[in-house]
Amino acid sequence: MGIEELRRINSDIVHEDGSIDSFDRQLIDLSSGVYNVTNPMVVSPESKSIAFAGGVDKSKPIVINVSTVIKLREKHQLGYAFVSRINEMLDKSYLAFDSLVQDTSRIFLLDESSELQAYPLIAVCRYDKNIKMIEVNEITSIYEKTDFDKFLLKTYENNKNFYCNEKTKASIKSHAGFQLPREIIDALSIIDYSGSFNKSQIEDTTSVELEVIETQQEVVIPVEEAEIIEESNSSLLENVSMEDDGIDFD
Repeated sequence: MGIEELRRINSDIVHEDGSIDSFDRQLIDLSSGVYNVTNPMVVSPESKSIAFAGGVDKSKPIVINVSTVIKLREKHQLGYAFVSRINEMLDKSYLAFDSLVQDTSRIFLLDESSELQAYPLIAVCRYDKNIKMIEVNEITSIYEKTDFDKFLLKTYENNKNFYCNEKTKASIKSHAGFQLPREIIDALSIIDYSGSFNKSQIEDTTSVELEVIETQQEVVIPVEEAEIIEESNSSLLENVSMEDDGIDFD
């Protein structure tokens, strides 16, 4: 995104020489009490880290509201040091999938775990937010998801789209230290952990593969058996009486 668009989003972080305050710098200013909390924080001027989730415009900036940053610290015990790495974590996220409740939001399964986190961490990103007539991708929440396997399965059963991150293909193959539902593991295997999928596409693909297998398994008469049948038919013909059928040709 261009400098002027970023300036409209948050003029405080764009300087006269065209340089932009990093997200780290913004967080430092926030912790020091000098950040204008009415302005959103710009995590990244572009969205390359989440572009693998189909339909996300990578030219849009990623933003997060100050209220969200504070909520992450106070409610979810995710401090500024953690939040400062969010763009990196999104870039290395294992999977993304459509939200069950918000059509314009995607959920990202983060590559992040520690002894303090009992459940997988997910980030929610809304990709149709409008700030001062500028469209942005907004991080609306980051939190540990309890019953993650049930949540993932419900998303799949509702035919929502899933998106694979090519950068973490090897990690997701090993299930990345968390339990994936068998349906998701099978779906990932079918598409070779690449691209996107939903339940309907997997069922269609599986149906076609089964038809091919069934066709290949059709009974074929062995050569030896075919020769026996042919000999048997010849024997029957030899025993047929060649009597007059009553037709007079004179």
